[in-house]
Amino acid sequence: MFDALDTARMDVPQEISVPPLGRVLVERGHLTEQQLQSALAEQARTGRPLGQVLIALSYVTPTTIAQALATQQGAVVETEFGFATGFDAAPAPAVETSMPPLSPPMSFTETNVVELPQPVELPGPVALTEPISLELPEPVALVEPVALPEPVVLPAPIARELPTTAAPAPAPRPALADDLAAAVSERLQRAEELEREAERLAAELEAAKRAEARVAELETARREAEQRAEALIRDAEASEARLAELESTLRQRDEEVQMRVSELEREAERKAAELETAFREREQRAETLTKAQAAEFERIQSELDATRRQLMSTSESYRIAYERLQALDAVGAAQPRTQSPFAWQQ
Repeated sequence: MFDALDTARMDVPQEISVPPLGRVLVERGHLTEQQLQSALAEQARTGRPLGQVLIALSYVTPTTIAQALATQQGAVVETEFGFATGFDAAPAPAVETSMPPLSPPMSFTETNVVELPQPVELPGPVALTEPISLELPEPVALVEPVALPEPVVLPAPIARELPTTAAPAPAPRPALADDLAAAVSERLQRAEELEREAERLAAELEAAKRAEARVAELETARREAEQRAEALIRDAEASEARLAELESTLRQRDEEVQMRVSELEREAERKAAELETAFREREQRAETLTKAQAAEFERIQSELDATRRQLMSTSESYRIAYERLQALDAVGAAQPRTQSPFAWQQ
């Protein structure tokens, strides 16, 4: 489908000279020079296609843009508004500068009304000696006005094609009636075509409204998504700042822990050195004490041996004395009792 709004991306052969879209609208009387310059300034500011700018400024309708594109291409084109055949050969009446801009949708009261002539009643025979004056019947409006996509340029009135006075040899009345009937039939057919075109345009306009509503919904969703994205970005930035703060605190704690570990290692080395010194001193004292105990033990052992020998000598003396005592007792028991116990000493 041909894009009726994005006119900047049309593929046109280089050898064909295509008039600018704005110039086509100005030449056809749908746009003034002042409106064209204003639209071009807005296009330069926003960078949007000229067709979108003209519709946004309510200078023309989307249907007019489609017709202008068909005229610009010189062929029938398919747009999002349907098929467009282009403007008629005759340009439309010029748009007054003071006229307010067009604003879709088109109402039936804003369109031209195709008027049809009344049936002609043929008079009786007319004398040819005197010129007669032919007056066309008053045009009759259709029962229902038909909305047109573009101003319809009607053919020249039939009255202009007929002389106001009869010629010396006027055309037969049946031929005039046939012409009028053919014109009426043609205009009725054209009116039916325009009515169908109006219905089609109304349906396309309704579809365009739905599309605009969908675009508005998508725009709202896009803004909400952008707001959520901005909130997520702010949260991410806050998280990054908090993470940087925690990393700084962690590095500071690591440095403090390293310093404390170094201090504890030095303290442990000092304690180990002290314990090593104390252990060596204790070993030395134990060795000295062991030597002293050994000397004391030897001394005590010597004294014990001497005491044991002395006890043995004393025991031997006691034994000898005891044996002598027993011998004396035995001698005493053998002597008579009358004798004095001390008789043996005499």
